Amino acid sequence: MATSFLTPFLRQRVTAQAAGISIVRNILKREEFPNGFTTKQLYRLAVKEPAPQGFEPYPLAPPTQPAQPKRSSKGKNTRKPVVGGVSDVYPPHPDHPIRSVKFLKAHILPNLEGNLEIKMIRQPKSTAKPAEEVEVQQRRGRGNSSQAHKQSLSGRSSAQATCPTPLAQSRRRSLLERRWALESTLRI
Repeated sequence: MATSFLTPFLRQRVTAQAAGISIVRNILKREEFPNGFTTKQLYRLAVKEPAPQGFEPYPLAPPTQPAQPKRSSKGKNTRKPVVGGVSDVYPPHPDHPIRSVKFLKAHILPNLEGNLEIKMIRQPKSTAKPAEEVEVQQRRGRGNSSQAHKQSLSGRSSAQATCPTPLAQSRRRSLLERRWALESTLRI
């Protein structure tokens, strides 16, 4: 008597992962990526591939009502309001082995990287403005210097962004001195 301990979700994930890995392998054999590829580029190509015969789709039906914001004990919303009316939790392609970019990143690409078939390089997002544009805004009086400092740091890596500059250290020191002076006057 063989009893299966796999739930429909786990069974579907295992079959989707195996089928998704074969789809990505076929894409990598067929396509040429001289400068590498992004996850979104690979996802767009993978979704165009047909699902294998007999593939069982994602077992949950899409939600019919929008997700209600969940309130914390302090009364604040902990869940962002849903844009478009339907929850973003449901995958965009439930009938395909690679049902979402998140599934591709979490289950398929790490497997291929573990088998040394691909090498994943994480690139930080760069939303920083060019230095010239920040300087022009400062000269015109738009934005304060702390905003410009944050924008100039956002283009750096996380290790560099956490290291304060001498100017930031002196500002922090002066703020701490003012706070200490205020606290000492309140004690008197």
